Amino acid sequence: MHELSCPRWCDFSEQPSHSGLHIAHVGEIMLARNAAVFAVAVTAEAEAKRPYCVLTLAARQFSPYSRAVLSWEMAERLGGLLIDAKRRYA
Repeated sequence: MHELSCPRWCDFSEQPSHSGLHIAHVGEIMLARNAAVFAVAVTAEAEAKRPYCVLTLAARQFSPYSRAVLSWEMAERLGGLLIDAKRRYA
């Protein structure tokens, strides 16, 4: 029996099936700190059809990382806070 197909936004939608979450990579910011390189990545992820915004902080050389799953309202608020910080301090 066939597994349900991926939503169109999933990066793996061209594959017949895949295990794990549906993921759409939005972008990342590389942060160089001393000798280590870190990345803040933004993805849309979901178990079902409706994705949530996910922020991931990861070290490029090591596997430990932290993830924050945000509602779209929380993501919009975070974006507004970042824009406000830029206006005030950049």
